[in-house]
Amino acid sequence: DFFNCGRCQHACGSDEVCLGGTCSVCPEGTRKCGTRCVDMMTDRYACGSCYTRCGYDQACVNGTCSCLDGAWACGSACVDLRSSSTNCGRCDNRCPDGTSCSDGRCQCPGYESGMRYCDGHCIDTSSDDDNCGRCGNECSSWNPYCREGQCCTYASGDCWGY
Repeated sequence: DFFNCGRCQHACGSDEVCLGGTCSVCPEGTRKCGTRCVDMMTDRYACGSCYTRCGYDQACVNGTCSCLDGAWACGSACVDLRSSSTNCGRCDNRCPDGTSCSDGRCQCPGYESGMRYCDGHCIDTSSDDDNCGRCGNECSSWNPYCREGQCCTYASGDCWGY
């Protein structure tokens, strides 16, 4: 330890550390931080300075705490913008209740089968007359029924009239 380096009551100098029982200056490329030598370019417990600790999901890269692969810094947290329901696609983009984040977009359950988030609700755009095929596409009086995402003349779903 620093105050008993190699033998009792043998303290190292203010610019030294105790390495293997011998008081030494830090090797080239490292710097003294407390009682140890660190490389401030890569040490996640002394990243850029003795007092900067990287988060558990970060690495020290060139003296800066950086998020690990696939993550993005949102404030002090590293998040996956592709799946975070509170940071979906971008920081602080919270998905509405009833939706989840997939591929960076807030999506309703059943997205593959036509469910979309329209006007604050998950809507089945394959059959909703006010959101037919996409949000806001209202079927007209000429073709008032939505079937399989198309506005149709007949409620039976026969969009071709036979």
